[in-house]
Amino acid sequence: MRYMRDLLTLPAFASDDLFHVVVESPRGSTVKLKWDPELGAMSISRPLALGLSYPHDWGFVPSTKGPDGDPLDALVFWDVSSFPGLVIPCRVLAVVQLEQKSPGPSRRTRAKRPPLGSAGHISARVRAFGRRAAAAGAR
Repeated sequence: MRYMRDLLTLPAFASDDLFHVVVESPRGSTVKLKWDPELGAMSISRPLALGLSYPHDWGFVPSTKGPDGDPLDALVFWDVSSFPGLVIPCRVLAVVQLEQKSPGPSRRTRAKRPPLGSAGHISARVRAFGRRAAAAGAR
């Protein structure tokens, strides 16, 4: 029997200038999905607050680990939506650091590198999504 490879352990980099992103919650999704390595499948983490949906594909960079022990999060900026479990080679557009000082929806966002080129409108959409999600109590 063949088993699906653990998406957490895929190589982080596709090439010198591309890294992999594993999509968990695709654009338009109204639920937060997460990779469950024990199941070998995506599972529902929680629904988003009523009226919210992901403005872009959301996932993680495999073979990485942030301060919280989870893989680094990634948003994929393109004009289409994909599906959970898809691995997409991506280039860095910006790096954003989210800090959560206390339990709950309060988050502070700090740009580590400003968006490049014409990505300013995308950055504004992501900030607006974050504000609405925080106000609704969703993370």
